[in-house]
Amino acid sequence: MSLVGPRPEVAKYVELFRADYAEILEARPGITDDAALEYRDEEAVLARYADPEKAYVEVILPDKIRLYRRYLAGVSLARDLELIAGTFLKIAGA
Repeated sequence: MSLVGPRPEVAKYVELFRADYAEILEARPGITDDAALEYRDEEAVLARYADPEKAYVEVILPDKIRLYRRYLAGVSLARDLELIAGTFLKIAGA
């Protein structure tokens, strides 16, 4: 595992989106990425839905896949440093 990269996903969700995860699973997983920052309050987002499981599969997970692909398309040291800085700012409450 590295510091920056697509975060690992639960196997049952990967299986639902196997074709989408083909490229993502080739990448080294990380602790932070665009999706981790975007969905840092995922629990609160899911609480707004009557069926959180359905919302995760139909709304959040497809967006996370989009964000993972965006990251993979533009991997660079500068982008990784930007994500690390963004993560620290979110943790610090900025």
